[in-house]
Amino acid sequence: MTPTEPTTEDRRRDLRLVGLAGLALGLSAALALATTGPALDLSVEQAAAGVVGMGALLYAAEAFKLTIQYRDQNVASTLSMVPIMIGLVFLGPVVTTVGRIISTLAYFGVRRRQPVIKVIVNGSAAVLEVWVTAAVLSLFGSFGDRLLEPGGWLAIGGAGIVGGLSSALVVVAAIRLSVGPLQDGALSQVFTGVSINAVIEVPLSVLAVAMIELNFATVVLLGPFVYLLATTNRQRHLLQDNLRDVKGLYGFISALSTAKSVEEVVRNSLIQGKQISGATDAWLVTLQDTTAIKWRLEDDQVVREPLDALSGAAFLHAAQHGALFEHDDVIDVSVRGVLGAPFSQVLVGPFNGSQIRGAIALVDRVSDQPLFHTDDIELAVALAGHAGTTLGSTHLFDVVQRESARRERLALHDASTGLRNRNGLLEDLPTLREGAVFAVGINDLRAFGTSFGHEVSEAVAIAVAKRLDDLREDGVRVARISSAQFAVTVSGACDPAEADAWARRIVRTASGPVETGDVEINAGVRVGVALAPQHGTNMRDLLRASDRALTEAYREELATGWFEFERDRETTRRLELASELRVAIENEHLRLAYQPKVELATGRVVGVEALARWPHAQRGFISPLEFIDIAERTGLIRPLTLWATRTAVEQCAKWREDGMDISVAINLSNAALQGSDLPWEIVNIVEEYDLPPGAVIMEITESQILDELDGQSGALSVFNAAGIQLSVDDFGTGYSSLAHMKRLEVQELKIDRAFVTNMGVDAVDRSLTSAMISMARELGLRVVAEGVEDEAALALLQDMACDVGQGYLFERPQPASELPRAVAELEATLNGNVTRLQRKTI
Repeated sequence: MTPTEPTTEDRRRDLRLVGLAGLALGLSAALALATTGPALDLSVEQAAAGVVGMGALLYAAEAFKLTIQYRDQNVASTLSMVPIMIGLVFLGPVVTTVGRIISTLAYFGVRRRQPVIKVIVNGSAAVLEVWVTAAVLSLFGSFGDRLLEPGGWLAIGGAGIVGGLSSALVVVAAIRLSVGPLQDGALSQVFTGVSINAVIEVPLSVLAVAMIELNFATVVLLGPFVYLLATTNRQRHLLQDNLRDVKGLYGFISALSTAKSVEEVVRNSLIQGKQISGATDAWLVTLQDTTAIKWRLEDDQVVREPLDALSGAAFLHAAQHGALFEHDDVIDVSVRGVLGAPFSQVLVGPFNGSQIRGAIALVDRVSDQPLFHTDDIELAVALAGHAGTTLGSTHLFDVVQRESARRERLALHDASTGLRNRNGLLEDLPTLREGAVFAVGINDLRAFGTSFGHEVSEAVAIAVAKRLDDLREDGVRVARISSAQFAVTVSGACDPAEADAWARRIVRTASGPVETGDVEINAGVRVGVALAPQHGTNMRDLLRASDRALTEAYREELATGWFEFERDRETTRRLELASELRVAIENEHLRLAYQPKVELATGRVVGVEALARWPHAQRGFISPLEFIDIAERTGLIRPLTLWATRTAVEQCAKWREDGMDISVAINLSNAALQGSDLPWEIVNIVEEYDLPPGAVIMEITESQILDELDGQSGALSVFNAAGIQLSVDDFGTGYSSLAHMKRLEVQELKIDRAFVTNMGVDAVDRSLTSAMISMARELGLRVVAEGVEDEAALALLQDMACDVGQGYLFERPQPASELPRAVAELEATLNGNVTRLQRKTI
């Protein structure tokens, strides 16, 4: 397949290299015109033989290099100075130049198979070397007998050093134009290499020229010496290469061990890979999921180039066991597209990790080193293996760091609005010595979610957050404290008048219509205000105070509420009660009272409702409304519910053993179900006492029905599966409807006492109650009417075909010990057999 088309940058690079070659050839031409050497009378046959001989000697010098180690630097010596000097002295610069060109084409074009542009650059460097050497020699005039004198030695040495240096500088310039900035110390290495070469080549050049001058045949004696020198050096060089690879691999691993990021691992891998292998360029390909990247160095910095994932996968597949690509190989077009710029050789070592696959590529060894060989694949695979392992662990470390940062951000920020959350606000501002804290609550946000869906309510919250965020200025912070509540803090002196102005500004800014989809909602807010230092300086205390003020604003239906210490004393009392309630639950100081439920058609008591009571030793009787609210707010509702359930179920089991065929209804708070396995524990209690289906009824609120519809709770399905019936308590006071009942498996509906108590004198209550009973019966639901307190209400409920009644007309809540007698007397009274007696109530 044909290679991919060169890019614009490739063309620009090639033009720069052509310009460099042209400059070198131009300098050579100028030197040729200015150089005057010894007059040589050569026939055509002699010139042709000289060209062939020069080409052969120079090719041999390039092909069989000597390697000298100087400190940590390996210097390759081609001994090309020797044939160049012989050619210039005995054949002249023209014949020597032609021979040099032939050897360059044969070695770089045929043997090393370099691209044409590199052959041109190397050829121009070789030609410049010849003419610079000839120019220096010409400064000494005709040699003659001076060749055997120290002056001749200096001429040969100086010419060789300057000529070699000119050639090396052209190669260095070509590398700079091709792959970017040179590594540190590159020029000093060039001068060191030229100097070391001169130490070897100058004596050999002088010796060869002198021997030929005295007797041409004696030059044959140099052959065995040079061969022995080359062979011995080659063996030593192989050992040095092995040692260098081991040391290089150790250095490679050490360099990677210090890397702290993926980019740093890639950078160290590429720099070290080039140094160890002697490559002129290096790059790396990674493939993760469907993302392929080519990493390369530009100005000693890592550059990421996106690759087509299919091309990246094709390249890694082609190099899955290590590979050596030659520029004239038949290579798949996708793979060649990854290989990129013109090259002679690309040595590739792959790595395979659980997170990242990839390969490191080493491009073209420098011209003074031998070509890459298939044996070098092992080195590339070793380098890639260590790079891949470090890259995988570093990538995992980066992932962990990013995840940690993400979790930290989530811990301190609200995900929907991006505002700081409560924890973030407390971290930013743990204390406030002067200023104000405003608790901002969105009106009816839960109702929006119930009516239109969670997405709509969250869109309203986000819109309000953006409006509040517009208030931010120096000393002003905005945070989202809960789903429907924000906090605005103002630092600096703030008296009540200024705080009131801020509160009105907050209400004005945050309120207004919010469009979401096809719905437009008029969002309104209320504000609770706490001042520092009047109400404290600790931010936790100030947030609590502003929240209390917001609660009062909602209670009084005011736009702004202010924190008051007198009200806070009530809060303190409630906190004390919470502590005492915990002890009361643990020590079973609470009691249950049971209120009968009467079947209106027969006058039979079919069940009781268990109601918690707290006779406090010091405070007296504490209202269930108060201590149940405390339990819900403090997390005590769960143990309270479990205590009430076990007590009521155990009592029901005893009654049924005594022949009382009644059910027991237990109130279940929505707060008790949040994030717990309470439904399963209740089921276990019921199964422990082996009660039949329908003997236990859990009374739930309308809000729990809505949570079930939102998919936030699985309690109803657990109870239904266990045969525990469900009753919807206080129906008619919330946001649900009978349509909701149809979608869920509830068996009973309890009409709130607000509709029943005044039904005899209020036509609206009477109509609503009648409608609810009729629709509930259509849905197959049993209907219980609470708050039956007079004969008129009872008569109306019987006319409406209500199933069950409950209220003071029948009986007040009774202790368990009094209930059997109370039930017997109540049923007898309803049937007209006895007169009602006055009994103890709790």
